[in-house]
Amino acid sequence: MVHAGLIALLADASNAAPHELAGLIDACAISLGATGAVAYLADLQQHVLIPFTSSGDNGGSLNVDATLAGRAFQTFELQTQEADDGPRIWLPLVLGTDRIGVLSVSTK
Repeated sequence: MVHAGLIALLADASNAAPHELAGLIDACAISLGATGAVAYLADLQQHVLIPFTSSGDNGGSLNVDATLAGRAFQTFELQTQEADDGPRIWLPLVLGTDRIGVLSVSTK
């Protein structure tokens, strides 16, 4: 059975403006029991993962070659890490067979 939060995200995303999608991702994660989520999208050269946020703040960009997020991006494999605010899961984001970024999900 599909979780109601995921169904709501898909319904809302189909009608959302691009600047609203980052907030929808975070809201869906929270409705699924996480403390938050952020999508990081790869730059054209696939060297940097840039956070997709509603504020447009790119200060938290991550290097693909030197981070756990980058490892998830490069290997198509889920990665986990301990963070100050609780465990974080890095999930690769793909579109068909193309890597587009990673999803960071914070849990407690």
